[in-house]
Amino acid sequence: MKKLWETLKKHKKETVIGYIVLCLIYMIVQLVRPRNERYMGLYSVKGIIMHTVIFLCAGIAMYSVFFAEEKQEKKENKSRKKITEIIRGFWGKYHNVIGIFLVVLAMVYGTLYVYRTDIRVAMNSTRDGIITSVGTGKIEITEDIVEVSQEFTVAEEEFIGISPAFYMENPANDRTGKIEAVLLRNAQEEIVKTSIDVSEVNNGFSWKIMFPKKELQADKQHYTLRLSFPEDISQYKISLAVTNEEGSAKAIVNEKEGKYTLAMKSQLELNHFLRPYFLVICGILTLFAVFLYYLLFIKKVGLEWCTFFSILVIGSIYGFLITPYMVPDEETHLDMAYRYADILMNTGNTDDFHCLKRVDDAQKLFISDPSFENYRYVYENIGKTVENEEIIEAEATGNSGAYLFMHFPGALGIILARIFHLGYVQMLFLGRFMGLLVFALAVFLGMRKIPFGKATLFVLSMLPITLQQANSFSYDSILFSVALLYMCYIFSMAYSQEKLKALDIAVCCILGIAIIYCKSGAYTPIVFLFLLIPIKKFVSKKAGYICMGSLSVVFLLGFLVKNIKVVNTATVNTAVETTNKVMGIQEAITIPNYSLGYILQNPMVLFDVLNNTFADKTEFYLQSMLGQHLGWIQIELSNVLVMAFVVILLLSAFRARGEKQFITTENKWMIFLLCAASVMLVLMGMLVSWTPITYVSVEGIQGRYFFPLLLPLLMILRNSKIIFDKNEDRAIMFSGCMTTIAAALCFIHVVL
Repeated sequence: MKKLWETLKKHKKETVIGYIVLCLIYMIVQLVRPRNERYMGLYSVKGIIMHTVIFLCAGIAMYSVFFAEEKQEKKENKSRKKITEIIRGFWGKYHNVIGIFLVVLAMVYGTLYVYRTDIRVAMNSTRDGIITSVGTGKIEITEDIVEVSQEFTVAEEEFIGISPAFYMENPANDRTGKIEAVLLRNAQEEIVKTSIDVSEVNNGFSWKIMFPKKELQADKQHYTLRLSFPEDISQYKISLAVTNEEGSAKAIVNEKEGKYTLAMKSQLELNHFLRPYFLVICGILTLFAVFLYYLLFIKKVGLEWCTFFSILVIGSIYGFLITPYMVPDEETHLDMAYRYADILMNTGNTDDFHCLKRVDDAQKLFISDPSFENYRYVYENIGKTVENEEIIEAEATGNSGAYLFMHFPGALGIILARIFHLGYVQMLFLGRFMGLLVFALAVFLGMRKIPFGKATLFVLSMLPITLQQANSFSYDSILFSVALLYMCYIFSMAYSQEKLKALDIAVCCILGIAIIYCKSGAYTPIVFLFLLIPIKKFVSKKAGYICMGSLSVVFLLGFLVKNIKVVNTATVNTAVETTNKVMGIQEAITIPNYSLGYILQNPMVLFDVLNNTFADKTEFYLQSMLGQHLGWIQIELSNVLVMAFVVILLLSAFRARGEKQFITTENKWMIFLLCAASVMLVLMGMLVSWTPITYVSVEGIQGRYFFPLLLPLLMILRNSKIIFDKNEDRAIMFSGCMTTIAAALCFIHVVL
């Protein structure tokens, strides 16, 4: 940086010209690029010019401060020294105040941005109901059709509008005329009379006809919608969406009963609840950002406590953003947790496709896609206790065969919810929080044990994908917990000055077995990281070799016991045993998966499949591992956040001057090879259990599957070439947390 600064000072003229050119290029690019309507205010011509002017003024200020010509060197040197002393004194006295001010400023700007561009727009949208189902039928508005009317009723007690749907085949820009609408109550009382320009109608357009005030007791009324069309409308080929729903009145076309019913939706209410829901989230994020700054830089609280509170607070916020069922396979994991809760409470048990639940818990009111209804249901029911505690046999998604310890936090949350009569939503959030609490405790203990890499551990635990999985019923919360804690124990035993204890060996043995059993042994190679422990740290060489050998035997036996069926298939049976259903155009077609027997007979096929997988999906694995793809991979955050996390993680891996290197070159190779072996086992596992034999790459893998490998891989980057002058762990941790908060704001921007 010093050399770059000296170069800029040496070429002052070229620097100024280059900066001005960059500002002009920015202005030109922003003016000519296409802009979405929702960003017109931000990227209007006026806004772009103002941005450019601000950049130029900032450049002038920088030039005046840093590049001004030196006149009367002696006087300037004295004055510069005084100014420097004043600035340093001011910064030394008020740097924490300035830091907090900048944090608040950044959070307020982010909150205002998502409010003005997303929350305010979303809260003024409406919740749709169904009057008549929307079909694929159309009735074209020809020159003979002057008026279409439709009688209807609504099932809801109140609503605020209706919306008929239109199709259009000729989207000409010079369309003229108006479509008029009149809405009558009980065929007599006029409620609404309005119109819309034909030029506003496009293909798939829903015309929201809103009432001046909310219609009450609507389910006891009969309504009539009357649409009138201009004479020349036929040239635009506009059609009304219709359905042949049985039991509904037919549309009246030119006072004659037609063959179809108009397809219409009711507008039930405005989504005003979104404003307090998301503004409270933004407010909590702002307060916590300030509080974390205070803990890290002013109070200088221990890093493990900062990590613990950060995971609990930010993780809980992510729980309200990523609502139940939005986490992959969470419904299946929830049913497994409920089964174990029934067993622990001695309620009873049923078959694989049923479990015993309270009547309130048997409802499936959340969906896997991000929707306003998910947030509405949380907003309206988070404070409600249970209404019907009767235990019934309810349908379940199936039995995944996961072990009790993998679902114990969620089962414990369900048990507590049933004991204290909590409602369905409260039960879901308590069960999720128990998983988050276990993860936070594991990272807390790991932070205390690990002798280096604390900032890396913090940033990994604060990744959006980590918080999504930790705050859910998924057993990934247990996998992530035991994997990180195991790595911390291994690094502590291998590189700290503490003497080895029998308790530490026992803990590592238990954690290693848990890792093996979590994902069918895919992470077995990384449990052999205990080989990093030097023999000299044991009481004697003999004791060291016995301990290492015993752990190796235990882990290998654990892997074989867990995967005995797979081993039998690989060594005895070469037939394809697993299948995967792929939906065809007309019917489901059963296609066999790859099998170990088939791969052993055709080894070049494995090479081609792995080559295609690495070539096609490495970028996706990296992005989804760092949290760009959340939910069921359909929520995509900004690439900028991914790059920010990459930079922060890389910086966190470097050591400060004066710190020991610890990890030798031999250790690095061992870590790399064991992690590479785990990657291969993950790929092989999904190849034989999920991928149809007609596919050319491995399917079903997400980046989070490689999360347990990140901590040891990042530790490989420690070197003697790139080092910090001082320890920057607190700054890196705060940067990581702020990036996670920015990801939360970006999430709001995407889902709304």
